Amino acid sequence: MPRRRPAGHTERNCERLIILEEQRGDLAHCLDTLWSDILAGNKRFKLYRQMKMYNDPSLNPAIYGKTSK
Repeated sequence: MPRRRPAGHTERNCERLIILEEQRGDLAHCLDTLWSDILAGNKRFKLYRQMKMYNDPSLNPAIYGKTSK
């Protein structure tokens, strides 16, 4: 036997779907604009350097058995 949905359930979810589709369209437009700017050279990615601090004995004395000064 199929479960009954509460009153207004379908309508409320249809309204939410409309909002979600609009948000998805806005996001897609923003990403398209960003990609176009990147290809045109107007924007670029920022490079981040990786810092592996857990291998540094002065920053992680518990592993290396030393006390920090």
